Amino acid sequence: MYQSPDRGPFFRDVFAHGEFRALWLSYVLSAAGDRLALVALTILVYDRSRSPLLAAVTFAAGFVPYLFGSLLLSGLADPPCPAGRSWSRATWRGASLSGQCSGPALPSPR
Repeated sequence: MYQSPDRGPFFRDVFAHGEFRALWLSYVLSAAGDRLALVALTILVYDRSRSPLLAAVTFAAGFVPYLFGSLLLSGLADPPCPAGRSWSRATWRGASLSGQCSGPALPSPR
């Protein structure tokens, strides 16, 4: 299938491949199953405890792995590059110099 360089792929082009359809369907089923299990667990907690707070905490706890996974593992997804490291060093140096320059101007508690 020829694709001109001035347009990106459309859904029709991507879903034409059977491997991608199978991968996409498995992801959709997995995500739907996770959400269904979370809602079922939340309903079970509310049914047993009659506490909306515990049900809300249970539902919110289902998002904790995604939160920590995105915060802690996102650095592994991007390969380190030398330009990023030197930019980071320059940022830390600038922050350090700003702190040193503003130090004498700050009033000291007596």
